[in-house]
Amino acid sequence: MSNKGGRPKTHGVHEHFAAAPIPPEGGKFSQLRVRCKYCSKTMAKHVQRQQNHLAKECLGFQQAAGHVDRQPRITTALSIMDRNSKDQLDRAAALAIFKSGKPYTTFEDSGMVEFIQQLNPAYKPPSGDRIATILPEVYQDYRVQVKEILDDADHLNLECYGKQKAFITPAITRWGTQLGAVMSSLANKDALRAYARDAMVLNSLKAKAIKGEEEEEEDQQVLRAILSSINNFEFWHEVEMLAKILRPIENAQRCSERDHSCVGEVIPRWLTIQSRWDALEEANQDPLINYSELRQWRVQRMKGQTTDIHHFAFALDPRTTIGEGLGLDTMERAHRFLEENTSNEEYQQLFGEFCRFRAREGALFGPTSRIYRE
Repeated sequence: MSNKGGRPKTHGVHEHFAAAPIPPEGGKFSQLRVRCKYCSKTMAKHVQRQQNHLAKECLGFQQAAGHVDRQPRITTALSIMDRNSKDQLDRAAALAIFKSGKPYTTFEDSGMVEFIQQLNPAYKPPSGDRIATILPEVYQDYRVQVKEILDDADHLNLECYGKQKAFITPAITRWGTQLGAVMSSLANKDALRAYARDAMVLNSLKAKAIKGEEEEEEDQQVLRAILSSINNFEFWHEVEMLAKILRPIENAQRCSERDHSCVGEVIPRWLTIQSRWDALEEANQDPLINYSELRQWRVQRMKGQTTDIHHFAFALDPRTTIGEGLGLDTMERAHRFLEENTSNEEYQQLFGEFCRFRAREGALFGPTSRIYRE
């Protein structure tokens, strides 16, 4: 009596699989897993899935069972390669190197060799020396093609400079444009000097303005003044000095515009500007710069753009409690900020804490407290 019910037969499916270890992290792989003995692929233990793998996916099982299709696959169809086919593939490889700008040894990489072997075991990829011998012919072919294109073109557009250097016009509302204008002038120095000796420009100065054309005469006067500055060595030296003066200011302005800037950094930025100028003065490379006048301007500008809260915030920086400390002016303005913005009772408490903080004393502000830990 035949039994047509129950589970379908597995036909020895499990004989072709071995138990696979479960990953230590578990998770979705916590169920039993098996590994194919032919291709080492791992999967969850499931009879139907294992049967589909053997029948449709596993080439090793099909070869062992004699189920390989008569039509050869891509990995076996070209088991033998003639010389012409090899040369064509080598040329294609050299062309790929030429177009992509890759190193000559690209096809010597172990991963690349393995990939090509999977595509066609009969093809041995070219070495760097082999690529080098093919590329001259590739270059020559492209040279012929480019020449044909140029010969057929009615007009050609030639680029005189490798990159464009535009002039930046300073604007009072744009804090970064002052240094940008100076640096753009220096970047275009060679182009400006070439303009100043251009024959067409010089001839335009020799031409007499038509009587009554006052505007044209004024333009010639402006042009003469421009050419005089361009040809003046001292002018360019002064522009270079101006760039050195403006660069610390521009750096400080950039820092003030960043996202996490705070009032405690305002005073240090002003002091950094002065320290950069002091370094220039000490180097004595630009003796024509009036550093004492610069210092006076900096002090005057700093007083106009800072208030007591900036000095108080600077005094609350733990890094200022060591070394030389703070200047008398900063301490006086920090003290004045406390007096003007607190009541008498608050002032006594806050001033005491402020003094202990500056002296690095007490449990809250001592050298071993949290605010001084590195």
